[in-house]
Amino acid sequence: MLQICSHRNAFSGGRTEAFKLYHEGKDGEQIKYYDVTSLYPLINKTGKVALEHPTIITKNFDDISNYEGLIKCRVQPPRGLHIPVPAKINNKLMFSLCRTCAELQQSTNCLHSETERAITGTWVTDELKKAVEKEYVVEKIYEVWHFDNVEQYDMNSKEGGIFTEYINMFLKMKQEASGWPSWCETEEDKQKYIHAYLEKEGIQLEYHKIRENSGLRSLTKLMLNSFWGKFGQRTNLP
Repeated sequence: MLQICSHRNAFSGGRTEAFKLYHEGKDGEQIKYYDVTSLYPLINKTGKVALEHPTIITKNFDDISNYEGLIKCRVQPPRGLHIPVPAKINNKLMFSLCRTCAELQQSTNCLHSETERAITGTWVTDELKKAVEKEYVVEKIYEVWHFDNVEQYDMNSKEGGIFTEYINMFLKMKQEASGWPSWCETEEDKQKYIHAYLEKEGIQLEYHKIRENSGLRSLTKLMLNSFWGKFGQRTNLP
């Protein structure tokens, strides 16, 4: 029996993944990796937040581009996509182009049929829209939670967002307690750093407060990351 749409099924935390386990560098070759600084605060500050209860739709569905919220549906993944859209399979977050391969933890070539490859899950509408851009096909929609009132921080004007004031306060303290970046060797470098951070984050760092303080930095980092975790906390535990 198909379960009804659940917002928790569309919720997941950060994910790290190794796509290549060994690489032998050539002379002079640089090996690099990507890391998102302050990922959870970034999402709380810049992500979309619904401000009202959703309208639940179970029939006569519109195009997914007209929805803002959650969609429970069955999708047909493409073949050969390097980084698939995440899906929860066997209660684990996976990046798979085949449901059956993921369920069986199969590491050999996929020979399953389209029906066996299809994935049913609940996704945020932005994820599903991106999936369609990557040649996923939405085969069947079961339920939609549509939110009419959604708030989001504006990256250009540096305004909006219901958590912006909280995040900016502790992000400012954390950044100042981190001290000067290693490349800030001159007074000009320091002024460039302060200006660049204001341009990027809309936060005015105070020159005289920028000094390394590991205790304060740990505290402010906890306040930033725990804020995300609190909203993801289950309510049915003692």
